[in-house]
Amino acid sequence: MNPIKCPKCSSKRTIWRGYRRNRSRDKRLRLCRACGRKFTPDDGYLRMRFKPQIIRKAVGLRKKGFSSAEVRTHLQRYEGAKVSRWTIIKWERRYRKKA
Repeated sequence: MNPIKCPKCSSKRTIWRGYRRNRSRDKRLRLCRACGRKFTPDDGYLRMRFKPQIIRKAVGLRKKGFSSAEVRTHLQRYEGAKVSRWTIIKWERRYRKKA
């Protein structure tokens, strides 16, 4: 198992310390024993407002040839997520290889 480094001091002396909760999901927090900073490890969806499943679904639909307006309508109708067309285009650029 590869220990997670602290983004501030690059120490490997980190432990799990609670959860960070937001609208989309709970994420585990890490505590650095060297500098005392709490941080969330980057899972590829750092600072994303929507759930990773919705982002992957939008990028997958864009890969299948749907327009950004069609993807937006689909997400709003079936997933209940209000997403702008520009956000879908930015997701496609950022997560093209992950979906």
